[in-house]
Amino acid sequence: MTRQMSAERTRRAAITDSDGLRDAAVNVADGDKRSQILRAEGDKDSAILRGQGRCESQILEAEGFATAVRTINESAAAASPRSSG
Repeated sequence: MTRQMSAERTRRAAITDSDGLRDAAVNVADGDKRSQILRAEGDKDSAILRGQGRCESQILEAEGFATAVRTINESAAAASPRSSG
C-alpha cells in the first residue's frame, strides 16, 4: 500500500512538472509571437512615415520650382512686354 501511494505521488509530481513545462513553453512561444507582431507593425509604421516624408518633400520641391518659374516669367514680362505671351 505504501509503495502504491508513493508511486501515485511520483506520478502526480511528474504530471505537475510536465504541465508546468508545457505552460512555460506556451508562454515563451506567445511572447515570441507578440514580439514579432509588434516588430512588424513598427516596421510598417516606419515605412509609411518614410513614404509620407518623401511625398511631402516632393510636393515642397514642386511648389518651389513653380514659384521660381512664376518669378522668372514675371521678371521676363517686366523686362520685355513682348515676352509675355
